[in-house]
Amino acid sequence: MKVWEEYESKGLTILALSDEASGTVEKHIETHGMTYPIGTGAKGKRAFGVSGIPSAFLIDHTGTIVWQGHPGNGGWEGMLDKALEDAERMSDQWNIGEHPEFLNKAAAMAEKGEMGKVWKESESLLKRFVEDPLKLGEVQNFQEKFGVRVNAQNDYIATLGKDGCYQEAADYIEARIMVYKGAPAADEWTAILKTWKKDAEIKSLMQLDEKRLDAMEQAFSGDSDKAKKSLRSLMQKAQGTAISAAMESAYNLVSGL
Repeated sequence: MKVWEEYESKGLTILALSDEASGTVEKHIETHGMTYPIGTGAKGKRAFGVSGIPSAFLIDHTGTIVWQGHPGNGGWEGMLDKALEDAERMSDQWNIGEHPEFLNKAAAMAEKGEMGKVWKESESLLKRFVEDPLKLGEVQNFQEKFGVRVNAQNDYIATLGKDGCYQEAADYIEARIMVYKGAPAADEWTAILKTWKKDAEIKSLMQLDEKRLDAMEQAFSGDSDKAKKSLRSLMQKAQGTAISAAMESAYNLVSGL
């Protein structure tokens, strides 16, 4: 598959699912030389609303389906570059690309995902080059790119909050704080969590969302019946709240397992 060959190294993952037996699928793989993973005996057609075969879905780094349809109809291929760029900005690890030698230390830290240390190093460089306009400009440009990555995290957090998924957002923020510890963003995220804990409405949504996440984990662990029962109850409790749609989506997904 040409798209797979071109985009695999850029981070694209392709997973094919078939409801046919493994023997039938294995013959198809050998005939067509497929190298991406293919699962057999799949039973999730209803969960994804599959009505025709083949059907394809493009899922972004947040787990959101951003395109669906027949894979041969195109459309999704033109979305790949932006989708992969967005995903890269959300990654802990950062390949800063070509850079001057004085940014080597920051680049090495970025490759390891030590974003807080990256920020501290850039601040140190600002002080060192305060009287060198060219190098100072390079560092400032670097910090702007750092800010783009932080903004990507903030956009995702805002989306989760808009959907009422505050526990999922809180879990995400706590993980970001560990990665960005030492950078201003980590302090800002810590302050957000403190604000949420004092907001009665958000606390209520967090409790509902925590139960939603527990039910989803339960379903994926194999007990979908118990998870559906929990989600039915949660859907009633969530009616009229910001998390109502997310709760319904969770129920529909679990019902298709």
